[in-house]
Amino acid sequence: MRVGAIWGPARRGLCAAALAALAGSVLVSVAAAPPARANIPFTLWVTADPTSPVCSQLLPCSLPLAISEAASGDTIMVESGNYTESTSIDPATISNMSGLTDVTIEGVPGEATPVLNFAGGTVFQAGPADGNWTLSDLDIMSTGSFALAIQHGSISGLFVSGATDSGLIDLCATPDTTVIDTVCVDTGNDSSAWGYRAAGGGLSATLYNDTFYATQPDSYAMWLEQTADGTGDTVNATNVIALNGAAGDDVVAQTFGAPSDTATITMNYSDYEAPADINPGSQVVNGGGSIGAGPAFANAAAGDFHELANSFTIGAGLLNLANDGSVDLDGLPRSTSGKIDIGAYQYQPPATPTVTTSPASPTVAQSITFTAAESDPNPGAGALTYNWKFDDGATATGAVVTHAFATTGGHTATLTVGDGSPYNASATAQVTVDPPQPSVLNPAIALVKHRKSHKPTTYSESLTFSLNTAATVDLTLVRDLKGKRASGHCEASLARTAKLAPCPKTKTFASASFSGASGADTVPIPGSTISRRPPAGSYTVELTATNSTGSSTPVSATFRVP
Repeated sequence: MRVGAIWGPARRGLCAAALAALAGSVLVSVAAAPPARANIPFTLWVTADPTSPVCSQLLPCSLPLAISEAASGDTIMVESGNYTESTSIDPATISNMSGLTDVTIEGVPGEATPVLNFAGGTVFQAGPADGNWTLSDLDIMSTGSFALAIQHGSISGLFVSGATDSGLIDLCATPDTTVIDTVCVDTGNDSSAWGYRAAGGGLSATLYNDTFYATQPDSYAMWLEQTADGTGDTVNATNVIALNGAAGDDVVAQTFGAPSDTATITMNYSDYEAPADINPGSQVVNGGGSIGAGPAFANAAAGDFHELANSFTIGAGLLNLANDGSVDLDGLPRSTSGKIDIGAYQYQPPATPTVTTSPASPTVAQSITFTAAESDPNPGAGALTYNWKFDDGATATGAVVTHAFATTGGHTATLTVGDGSPYNASATAQVTVDPPQPSVLNPAIALVKHRKSHKPTTYSESLTFSLNTAATVDLTLVRDLKGKRASGHCEASLARTAKLAPCPKTKTFASASFSGASGADTVPIPGSTISRRPPAGSYTVELTATNSTGSSTPVSATFRVP
């Protein structure tokens, strides 16, 4: 960003008295006018709500005042905002403009584009003697008749809209000017969005990556007119959209008078459909690569001239960054994958997608879920498409897909996201596939048998059972007792309850846990040793097996101890 001077030039009438006259001057106190400069280019600053005649960065002024204060070689920085210009900016209203050359007027880099709203019947004009004006990064609007007329210089990054008519020159009238990344929209009659007429002979305009649009059938998108002075004018247009949205002529070249008059428009890699040559010596030439398919705009009626995904202008331009610049009218990259669009805007590919996978550590033959997330920056973009390709040759479509790999090691999934345009976005996902894990079964117990050994010197009670997989076995031993029902409860059988009705009664005798192996297992019944045997009676033993997958269905067996 170029840094502006704090003071405007003293030679243009700023004095201490004028500064002191500032209403409520609370920001600065100035004792004297700034010193005069000696042919040093200045930067003057303007704002949409000026309160100062100084035109400094700290105290910006109005745009007409800045132009009246400017000298040749100066830069005028236009701060972001909505400006209201009720009168013309031209030598007739700003006397200082006559002979003013090499002046730059531009929006402040990094700020929102300023909008200059001109009243109907006005112009923004620098005449033939006011050479090499540079305008950039501005929106210039008018709901009435208006014309932007820069006869010598360059404009870039402008959006210009107005209603020209036969009483004015063309909307964007730049006969000897380079025009880059600019949109001109003519909403009037009997004129053109871009062009010039009766401007003198021998002029040459160069156009790169522009969009010119006319809304009335008797107007043109582009118009070159050579007057009867025996000379020739030329226009060289590259990557330009020229369209009459009302089905009138798109590009027109016209001559008058002398046979030596010529008017030649050469359209290179441009989009136009209805050219017209009026009178001998005029011609509209396809210099190569041009098409007549017509662009597909997002919403021309609302002033949105971004191209839709199905527009034939996408990727159809001639890539020459030395001429086209590195960014489009939006400030976005001008080329995409080595291709460039026709028109002021470069269609942007979908955003680079992100891919997530689940599970984190898949195994051979295990299904892996691949999920894509992305966005599309283009207006009116249709549904996105998702195409997956896996390194084992398999493919899939959709934002969420599943795939299993048959081999271990690192594998790659490549995703390509499209929106119907020639430009796609892609991403890859890397996954590491582990060997298959040993299967773990839900535990189950079967074939429970009771075994006993009653000898004079040894005694044992044991259970033999079968496990389908290794597990922890929990054993509960319950003694079956004969009870008597007393007062609604089943109580132990005692002498005082001997005559009462019998009832079943149990008591947990012991519990234990064992590590069981897959197959046949034998475990002792708790308490069944030579030193301590269970009391005589009937018993029920219950077994439950548990591993990492869960627990088995309990199984039981009964036996008696003599």
